[in-house]
Amino acid sequence: IFHDMDGTLTGWPNGFVTWDEPFNHWPGLCVWDDARHLNGVRCGEADGTLRLRNLKVDGAEPWQTDGKDMLVTSEVGTGDIRFDTAKAFGWFVPVVANMTYELVNTDPNDFQQLSYTYSRFNYVFDAHGFMERNDSTIVQPVIERLSIILPFDDYRHHFEGTRGDRLDREPEQAVDDFGSYAQRLNASACELYANLSSPSLEECDGGYKNESSLLLRFELNQQPDKPQVNGVLKTVLSEKAAPGDMKQTLAAKLCPLSGCPTPPRARPEPGSERLWSDPATWECAQLTVGATIRRCSPVSLERRRRRLSRREAAPGESLDAGEEQGVFVSHPPATRADAQAHAAAKILARRGLRARRLLLAIRKSAEARRRRRLQEGFDPDPISIEYRPPAENDDVVIGSTDWIILDVTTPVLNWVTVEGILAASYANSSELRCKSVRVWGELQLGTPALPLPSNVTAGVALFGTESDQTVVMVEDLFLVNKVVAVLGRLEAAGAPLGAPLWTRLRATAGPGADELVVRGDVSAWPEGGLVSVSPTEYPGPPATLELENRRIAGACTYDAGTDSTTVPLDSPLAYRHFAADVLTEGESAHWPALSLAAAVALVGNFSNVRFRNGEDSTDYGGVVTVGGSLDGSWAGACNVSGVEFVHLGKFDYQHPALHFNYVGTSASPDAQAALGVASEVRECAFGEAQSSAIVLNGAVDVSIADNAFHDTYRSALWVAERTSHGTVSVVGNAALGTRRHPSEDNSWVRQYGAFFLEKRLAALWGNVAAGSTDTGFIVRPEVRPSCGKGDAGEEPLPAGLVNEAVGCVSGVFVLRACEGLGSCVPQCAVVRGFLAWKSAHTGIITVDQNANLRVADLAVSDNHIGVSLNFHQPDAMLSTHRVYMHNVTVLGSTPASVCGRSTECRAYGDFCDSGCEAAVQAASCNSVVGGAFRRVGILAHMVNNLGKTCEANPKLPKCRPPTLPVKECVMPWEHR
Repeated sequence: IFHDMDGTLTGWPNGFVTWDEPFNHWPGLCVWDDARHLNGVRCGEADGTLRLRNLKVDGAEPWQTDGKDMLVTSEVGTGDIRFDTAKAFGWFVPVVANMTYELVNTDPNDFQQLSYTYSRFNYVFDAHGFMERNDSTIVQPVIERLSIILPFDDYRHHFEGTRGDRLDREPEQAVDDFGSYAQRLNASACELYANLSSPSLEECDGGYKNESSLLLRFELNQQPDKPQVNGVLKTVLSEKAAPGDMKQTLAAKLCPLSGCPTPPRARPEPGSERLWSDPATWECAQLTVGATIRRCSPVSLERRRRRLSRREAAPGESLDAGEEQGVFVSHPPATRADAQAHAAAKILARRGLRARRLLLAIRKSAEARRRRRLQEGFDPDPISIEYRPPAENDDVVIGSTDWIILDVTTPVLNWVTVEGILAASYANSSELRCKSVRVWGELQLGTPALPLPSNVTAGVALFGTESDQTVVMVEDLFLVNKVVAVLGRLEAAGAPLGAPLWTRLRATAGPGADELVVRGDVSAWPEGGLVSVSPTEYPGPPATLELENRRIAGACTYDAGTDSTTVPLDSPLAYRHFAADVLTEGESAHWPALSLAAAVALVGNFSNVRFRNGEDSTDYGGVVTVGGSLDGSWAGACNVSGVEFVHLGKFDYQHPALHFNYVGTSASPDAQAALGVASEVRECAFGEAQSSAIVLNGAVDVSIADNAFHDTYRSALWVAERTSHGTVSVVGNAALGTRRHPSEDNSWVRQYGAFFLEKRLAALWGNVAAGSTDTGFIVRPEVRPSCGKGDAGEEPLPAGLVNEAVGCVSGVFVLRACEGLGSCVPQCAVVRGFLAWKSAHTGIITVDQNANLRVADLAVSDNHIGVSLNFHQPDAMLSTHRVYMHNVTVLGSTPASVCGRSTECRAYGDFCDSGCEAAVQAASCNSVVGGAFRRVGILAHMVNNLGKTCEANPKLPKCRPPTLPVKECVMPWEHR
């Protein structure tokens, strides 16, 4: 923004020039078609009182908003503001003072937190200019105010700000302190709902309020056929109480200040199990006048009789044989509160008092009590009751002392809340079909200790759209909808398959092959199962992989003599998938033998237990979220084995199929240990994923073992920043096909990987990343006090424990050993047990390493660059980094490579603001070697005193992900 103090640039004293955006086409104030300012807009007033300022918007959560555009709208137009990674890690918006602007991020996730900074304090409040000259060049302060509107689609109870007041009316620029704010619901959306109560209608009248009540949320949730009610948050900036940093931060909140209602902790008595299919199990109540659904809960016959006996008999109401069979329907004329009010009015009338006035007062009091009970989390009295099993769109609540056996396929229900136990039948096949499941107690589809028998199926199918009601359980656990949310315990176990989920080719499968010969005995893989064969050539970022999926066309046959299985395919392969020994014991290499082979995984249609997207035609899939509460009083656990997660995850939202998400204190090891929380995901398949397969954030004591991840976006497994070091084990998993998400920003490099491991793991052995348009493994290395020479007292790793990356851009990326900006030499970063081949850029690379490095049991083969080690030493006078290598084999071209294939490297390059998509996507050969050599075994290492990534260099306002390059010219990773 250029400030023209004397008017020579714009024609106005104190005029301004900046880049043109339609939202600043203010008639009479701005000119946007001036040939002197091409693609610019100039704004000002004759008296010099107009101000054009920079509004910085940053601190956005969730992470999916990084790199996305911001739509800015005023009453005169809408413009698109690009994300600025280098200077703001957010957006710079030019705004005219005293106007109103609406800000909307183009990512579908609603903002959970957002900050904005208006100009600078001294620009706004201090006189400035050329003091030695005349007054025409001195800028005097004027009153500057601004209104900002932030729309939201998902439910928000209220917002919290660091500045100003939370108001119960519309904020006013001329009246309210800097940062004051209030929220307003969309009245036209509320009008779609029938028969809302008077308090809810008042709250939903389009006026500004300081919160959205639990009563309104309850009433809206009783009409799930309507789209959820959206709204806006409005905040004002003014000179009143303006802080020195001119900054406000707003956070969305899901619960009242006292917290969301939670159920009592109890456990059903053994032997109290009842069948879902039994009509006598259920009581289905209408809870609001406008409800289009009923809430169904287990109820005993004794309780049902007791409830009815308390009611005043209505016409047609009786206890007869039909009622004994569970088909009795009760339609009382009013709620219990209304009945009590009528009875009181009759008594008062007989005493000669003014019954009508008193009746209204009593009803008002009864309604107030009803609202208070709702606010406190209690249930309202039912308006009517039906005794029947849950029907389509009904809510189901299984109380904390209830134990229900699911023995049917349900109609598509709305929400199912499990406070007690819901367990799949071991005798009858079943599927829970619904929009969302909230698990406070236990949900069991078999258990790892007692899997479901193979002749019985069970599952959960999730249905719904983005506009469905928002699921809320505890504060700051943002669930959106179409979710299985677990704050209790989830257990699921399919019948043991009798074979591993993945193996490797025994022999090369060429184009036209209609069968696979694989290692080991996988004869238990079923006909009709979906298998995926990994690529063994370079990837073609951003999305091209030679990953092939086929159905098993018949019985798989095992040959004990060769220890191999023949797998028939339903159609021929299109690509070559390599498998052969490239080193043998007689060659005297450090590795006695080395075999390179494509991975083959069974990724679908094999298990009798499934979590699936109920609507195959949509990429808005479901999510299983295992989470915890801010205060640590709730923390969920998940133990699943032999289960299929089919077509899950939310594509546009980048939500994973399985999300471990512990917030606040619940992310601490002590809190989870106190609740006995431990989770395991074993021998499961994540097929046709819509985003990542598994994300762990704040998880403790989790084992991820022997799973198959198929065709994921951004990552198959991500161990994120809130997770504690050394608490997660990742062993024996295969990730086949990891692609760049299409919505990713093209203006900056944001690295991703099949296994993105920001934290050190308790164990990382025997995994394979096969086919990634970026990195195979991004790992935080083990740290030791020092590096040992030679074998350091360690036996060579067995082949089965080696992690393997094939067909990736980079095979292994080693993060800084010690988090922080400084060096931690002489400590030692230990990288052990990796095989990387057919990497389009590097087999193994470290950037900004701040410890000495020990590399052991490593083989790299057929890579563009085999090994590239780069260190960060802030003190240029010290160059003490050392590399210790033991049992390392570096091969150039082997029979895995052929002429005409995988000849051009792929690497991130020196990128720019626009028109550099190939460099940002690693879609072209941008390495320092370029096309000069097809293979380089070891590239000489470097020591820099300035870090390339944000984890080593504080240049960027925010560091996410930790490998974010601090500027364009540091790329590629090995750049000199």
